[in-house]
Amino acid sequence: MDDSKPSSFLTSLFVILAVVVLGVIIAAIGIGAYFLRECPVQPYIPVYLIVFGIFFLLVLIVSLVLLFGTSAKDIYELLVLSILIISVSAILYLFIVCWFITGSVWIYSVHPPSYDPTSQKNYCNKTLYLFAFWLNTVCYGCLAVPLLCTGFLVLHICVKISCQRPQSLASQQQA
Repeated sequence: MDDSKPSSFLTSLFVILAVVVLGVIIAAIGIGAYFLRECPVQPYIPVYLIVFGIFFLLVLIVSLVLLFGTSAKDIYELLVLSILIISVSAILYLFIVCWFITGSVWIYSVHPPSYDPTSQKNYCNKTLYLFAFWLNTVCYGCLAVPLLCTGFLVLHICVKISCQRPQSLASQQQA
């Protein structure tokens, strides 16, 4: 059996996912910059998209450096470089999580805005707002799936352990 087929499929899947994520990041930066002054109801929404995109891009670059760019000459240098890159990544991730929560407040607090430019007080450009809204909503969905899977796994393990315990107690009492 050829073992390269599953790995080539996973590689292709990873590349496609990376291209899609990169496209969304670039779109977030572009849409935020293009519509920078077109959301008076919440002027921080375009800023949120720009900063979110830039920092997510930085996280991707730092992660790629961690995966592929370590050309350390000895184990000590590799360790120091790895600790530095992991520390920078952790700080970037922490900032992105805080920024994501802040952006969620900005986006969902004005839902739904007016898409009519004549109502200046409640207006937000439709493309800008809907992109930010769906970006955050999809991100929440992407966060929910692994959390739910982890919860079901923990529940499964707890049920399995609790079902095995009465059997082991019964076998000990019979002996």
